[in-house]
Amino acid sequence: MIKFEKIEGINDVLRGFDEVGTAAFDEIEKTTVSLAGRVMTAAKAKVPGPTGRKTGKWAHPAGNLEEKIRMKKPTEKQKAKAQVFSTVGFGAGAAYGVPVELGHKLFVHGQSKGQVKPAPAPTGFLRPAADMYKSTAADEIEKAINDAIGKW
Repeated sequence: MIKFEKIEGINDVLRGFDEVGTAAFDEIEKTTVSLAGRVMTAAKAKVPGPTGRKTGKWAHPAGNLEEKIRMKKPTEKQKAKAQVFSTVGFGAGAAYGVPVELGHKLFVHGQSKGQVKPAPAPTGFLRPAADMYKSTAADEIEKAINDAIGKW
């Protein structure tokens, strides 16, 4: 026969563990937003020279791609799923950013139109910007988790 014992304060301990998880997510979110901000700044600095179209339906000023690099913070829905990462990418109106980043040929109606001009470096600008912080990202996130646990 199993005998059950009531442990005083166990509910408080369980609530405390829940708070550690929430606090850890908050700390990780702050860290990922900070990292993404630094990556975004570095990517904007690495965008190849001014580009733009002078006329037509898609006319835009030079340097438009730099302005279209955006950071996405975690949404409340993502946080509820324990997804507290931030991303850096192209905003609306910058679909041409991928060929500029990767240096692919453009195909219009099935015909190759050559490489995007100016021809970017083989690694583009977003990836090198992210690689600059690759080695420190895990350490910063680990520190954020340890700080959250330490506060508890």
